[in-house]
Amino acid sequence: MPHSLQYLHNAESTDVHGVDQRHVLFFRIGCGIVSALTVWLVIFGFFLLRTSVAALDGRDALMRAKDAVLEMDFDKAAQEMNQASVLFDRAASGGAVLRSAGWIPWVGDRIRVSEGLLKSGREVVRALSRLVNVGAELVRLSGLSESEIQEAFDGASSSITFDTLPLETKRAILRRLSASADDFAFMHTSLVLAEAELDEMINESFFAPYVSALESWRTKLAELRPLVSTAAIAARLLPQFLGLDQEKETLLLFLNNAEMRPGGGFIGSYGVLAMKDGEIVTIRTEDAYHLDRPAGSLVKAIPPVPLQKYLQASRWFFRDANWSPDFAVSAKQAAELWNSEARLVPAVEQPRIFANVAGLTPTYISSLLKITGPLRVAGQTFTDLNMADRLEYQVEQGYAGQGIPEAQRKEILAELVRQLKEKLYALPLARWKEVLEATKEAFRTKQFALYSEDQLVEETLTAVGWGGRVLPKTQDVQMVADANLASLKSDPAISRFVRYEVFRNTDKQFVGRTTIRYEHHGQFDWKTTRYRTYARLFVPKGSKLVRTAGAFADDPLRNPSRTAGSADVVDDLNLTSFGAFTSVEPGEAQELVFEYLLAPDVVQSIADGHYRLSWIKQIGALAPALTLTLDFDKNVTFAAPSEAADAWGDDVYHLETSGGEDRVFAVEL
Repeated sequence: MPHSLQYLHNAESTDVHGVDQRHVLFFRIGCGIVSALTVWLVIFGFFLLRTSVAALDGRDALMRAKDAVLEMDFDKAAQEMNQASVLFDRAASGGAVLRSAGWIPWVGDRIRVSEGLLKSGREVVRALSRLVNVGAELVRLSGLSESEIQEAFDGASSSITFDTLPLETKRAILRRLSASADDFAFMHTSLVLAEAELDEMINESFFAPYVSALESWRTKLAELRPLVSTAAIAARLLPQFLGLDQEKETLLLFLNNAEMRPGGGFIGSYGVLAMKDGEIVTIRTEDAYHLDRPAGSLVKAIPPVPLQKYLQASRWFFRDANWSPDFAVSAKQAAELWNSEARLVPAVEQPRIFANVAGLTPTYISSLLKITGPLRVAGQTFTDLNMADRLEYQVEQGYAGQGIPEAQRKEILAELVRQLKEKLYALPLARWKEVLEATKEAFRTKQFALYSEDQLVEETLTAVGWGGRVLPKTQDVQMVADANLASLKSDPAISRFVRYEVFRNTDKQFVGRTTIRYEHHGQFDWKTTRYRTYARLFVPKGSKLVRTAGAFADDPLRNPSRTAGSADVVDDLNLTSFGAFTSVEPGEAQELVFEYLLAPDVVQSIADGHYRLSWIKQIGALAPALTLTLDFDKNVTFAAPSEAADAWGDDVYHLETSGGEDRVFAVEL
């Protein structure tokens, strides 16, 4: 059979020929993909390695910068921070390439670690940049070298004290600090964001291999944030209290918590402190009776009803001003009564415009003596352990045997204050950290509280919990405020126990029952007698009193038959208070009980399964024991603070704890 020249070609089927062409095409495409993938992998590997190394190196540089800040070496801090910034920029440059491989499991984890560190690190760079600039400027204004400051803060030098700084230096530092308030607030926010980013990473299971490195970084940030937070607070408060550019006067209330009053303790003495640019212009202290006694019958202010009833008081004197447990309310009342009396007896005191009010207890002053060491006044040695008792004896008993007139019996306090001020100002800068910690502890336990007429400053005090405010933000509230009414200085002999119970009654209504137990461990002597207290329980508005037990019309001397007293129900501080009088003999115990229907908002929170309780501690009081037994009639699924493990799995939240500070309790149902 004859064949054409196209025989071989024509002999192949059209299908076979098409397949070969597709094979060639697929092969070429495959080679292209492999080549592209190889190039991409090389590029990706390069950027992954560079990003990971740069992010970790940047983190380490920031750690060194943070340490340099704490060491007051701002030059080194700036160098390390600049290096960190360069490294983070390098790490960020390949972000688009790296994110293209986010779908690959192990690789995706590494990318997220690097990006998390990068995001956290950049927040810290933002914070440290401002901190270094402000810190370096403050160092420059101080006129001291960084080495001198480092020695001072390390305790190696005792020659640099607050007193040695010139007035112009103090003024310049205060001005710069005041101008930096927003900077410090920005720094704090940046650090909080950085910590939040790290917390999110640490809490995700697939970051387990990297948790050690992340927690190390988290710890470093946690060390830095309190410093920035304190600086932010100081920048807001110090110019007002230290009198930047103009003299500011502060009314000092010495709150004797051996004789408790709602606002922290009986105002036995007061002080007038004038400051300008960080310098004390004048400071003096006086017995409260120095003003009250001459004002006497001229005073027209009418006292709260319990003072009328249980103290037979017909006039409201300055010494009794702090009837409110909210320090801002008591502080304003104290300044108002002080000035109203000063206007009545201008020969004794001239009316003044107080920019601020400070309330401090012997408990706080004793904590400062622990730092300064003993003070020697009028032939007596006052230490942190004996100061309250020895001073109490001197002004109540000792002065008479020393031939000191009664009107001058509290002049010893003025000398104590003067010496304490001198010792504090003479402390090396390294020891001011101890003063700061003691002061923060006094704010936390409410042995020290501040009020300012400047609204922004007062808002800052409220926000940081230094204002002694009663501003609960939860549905349920418990606050007990005692008022020692004519029972001498008996409070140190009294132990307090507060038990709060929640349960359903037979009508299925939710009931709250608060029991306040007083145990009197003292005996009759010159400073101790039967305990007489008008106690108020503050609860949410809308609570309805059902019954009271343990209340008396008066103490056994004035009420031998022990006729029961009734409770006063008053709306105050946007809360409802139940108030009643009770008394306790030495060596005995007494319980005061308030039982009431829970406010509708509290009942609704239980129904919704999200119950919150605020415990608000009374200013000046020593820590009472606090017991919560809350039966919600539905299973408790979560609680903070947590119960003991053996109490889990039922309808009751039971906790025995301390009421020594303001606290919030959360229960999920």
